[in-house]
Amino acid sequence: MASSQKEMPRVDMEKEFAKMSSSDQHFIKKMEKLNLDRAKTVKVMRGRNLLVGALLGSGAIAIYVYAMAAVKQETFLDFEEMPTEKK
Repeated sequence: MASSQKEMPRVDMEKEFAKMSSSDQHFIKKMEKLNLDRAKTVKVMRGRNLLVGALLGSGAIAIYVYAMAAVKQETFLDFEEMPTEKK
C-alpha cells in the first residue's frame, strides 16, 4: 500500500458493545442467535441437498448402465447367415 493512503482504524467491538444501550445489546444478541440458528439450518439443508443430488445422479447412471447392458444382450438382429429371398 502506498503511504499516502490512510487505513481505516481498527474497531474494538467489545468496547463499542459496552458503550451501547442495554436494549441495543439485547437486540444484537438476539440477532446473533437468530443468525446462528439460520446458519445451522442452512448447513443441515446443504447436507441433505447433497445427499439427494448424489442419489438422483447415481440413479440416473444406474438406469443408463442397465439400458446399455440390456441393449447389448439383444441378439434378435444378429444373423449368422443373411436370409435369402425366395422367388
